[in-house]
Amino acid sequence: WSSDVCSSDLRPFLADIRMRAQPPSAVQSSKGRRLFLLTHHSTRYTLSMFLLETERLLFREHRRSDLEDYCALEADAEVRRYVGGAPRPREIAVRRFRERLLKNAARKLALRATIFKADSRYIGYSGLYPNFRPGGSAGDEAVLAFCFAGEYWGRGLATEAGRAFVTHGFEQLGLKRIVAVADVRNATSIRVLEKLGFTCTATERGVRSFYRFELVSGS
Repeated sequence: WSSDVCSSDLRPFLADIRMRAQPPSAVQSSKGRRLFLLTHHSTRYTLSMFLLETERLLFREHRRSDLEDYCALEADAEVRRYVGGAPRPREIAVRRFRERLLKNAARKLALRATIFKADSRYIGYSGLYPNFRPGGSAGDEAVLAFCFAGEYWGRGLATEAGRAFVTHGFEQLGLKRIVAVADVRNATSIRVLEKLGFTCTATERGVRSFYRFELVSGS
């Protein structure tokens, strides 16, 4: 197999594993997006790679080298305004990066590093993660989330990312329902969810209030 089917951002990584891994399985969705899943098993380690690509974005597993960009995102007051409410201290950001993003990277439901292909830059994260309910997670449901650096706002990237993961969730993962949550003041994210076909199902009032959205497969 050849790495030239993927974005140039991935070629150094693919070259490093080329001699150690089995050929990837590729799925072409009805929307023309490419998904590559590569796994390698040995007595010493398990290697898993998630790649999803749209016209302008590439989604992959988080790497240790993403740490500084992630911490910068978490320290940005404007980015965090509707996602957490306040900048996150570096110590906490580092711990969350290691315990949530790196630890869960190989799972089928996880937040993915989002790369803007034009400049090969990490601009934030997006993806699907398990929808936890009392008693555990719902196996056929997931939560959609996205968070990008401010300089990439207003370009339709959240809609592009959301559409890619909705398609991936329903077509490749067989999900029945995808949910999302947005701060009631976050008009931009609310518009994105509405464009993707989500409907508001509930409002949670409090110090910070939220709208709950859902999208059902086939709707």
